[in-house]
Amino acid sequence: MHTNCPKKGWKTLTIDKLAASGHGSTANTCAVIRVHYSTIDGTAAAYESYKYWENWAEYIGVQDPLGLAKLIKRGVMVMKSTANDQLRKIKRMMAELGIAYEDLTFEAVKEKCGMLDDTSYHPPRRPDDPEFGTPNERPLQGAIYYEEGGYISDPVLSVHNVQVAAESHGAQFKFNAASWILSKMEPGYPG
Repeated sequence: MHTNCPKKGWKTLTIDKLAASGHGSTANTCAVIRVHYSTIDGTAAAYESYKYWENWAEYIGVQDPLGLAKLIKRGVMVMKSTANDQLRKIKRMMAELGIAYEDLTFEAVKEKCGMLDDTSYHPPRRPDDPEFGTPNERPLQGAIYYEEGGYISDPVLSVHNVQVAAESHGAQFKFNAASWILSKMEPGYPG
């Protein structure tokens, strides 16, 4: 994360064409924090990052005048299907990394979340497809569930938290910098 370089004494300058930190794609995220990914490296990085979210205030190490983003722990449930090979690869990687999960039958899924049913609509279809909403013949077999997941209360605030922490260690930020960037790249460009 951006706070690590300034903590090590490195001088950093973040240049952004937008008006503030977190105003790009971060502002449109659903802020889900999950630890399962399609590669072992991605899963390991996500699990390590989750631990930072669990101790966000300690990791940030400063008070942000706007407050701190919070991890809302809700756990994560991922459905098993023929399309994802019943999550065999995901389960193998999680087991290899020591990430606890429950391997649920669909009956156990219903106990956790009674409104779900086992109807599968794979493959994905666009709403204008005449087959949209048509179930296939292969019901869902179950899911995995793990506690170490949830979502961030405010993703834009979380980026601001990182900015404030980085600034406390000497990092600098330049916003609304599109013309400034061009002026450095193209001689004579006003900026």
